[in-house]
Amino acid sequence: MTYLIRAMRLEMIRLRDEKHKTLQEIADILHIGKTTVRKNLIAAEAYTPLRRKSPAWTEEEDARLIRIREEGLTGQELTAKFPERQHGSVLNHLHLLREQGRVR
Repeated sequence: MTYLIRAMRLEMIRLRDEKHKTLQEIADILHIGKTTVRKNLIAAEAYTPLRRKSPAWTEEEDARLIRIREEGLTGQELTAKFPERQHGSVLNHLHLLREQGRVR
C-alpha cells in the first residue's frame, strides 16, 4: 500500500471517529466519491456497516403467528399484525415454522 493511500485512509478514520462525520461528509471533504470512502474504510478494516439486529422470535410470537396464519391471512395482512417486525422477517419466520412442521 502506498503512503498516500495509507494517509488518506487514516484521514478518513480520523474524520469518522474523531469528528463524527458521515460517509458523505468525508467524501465531500476529501473531494472523492462516497463509494470510494466506504471501500477504503472497509479495506482498512475500520468500517462496519450498521445493521439493525432484530430480537429473537419468542414462543409467544410463534404461537401468535401460527394462530393468525391459520386464520388464512395473506403475507401483507400477517405483517400488519407484527408492526415491530419487517415484512421479510415475518415471512422468513413463517417459512421456518413450516419447515419445522409447526404450521401449514
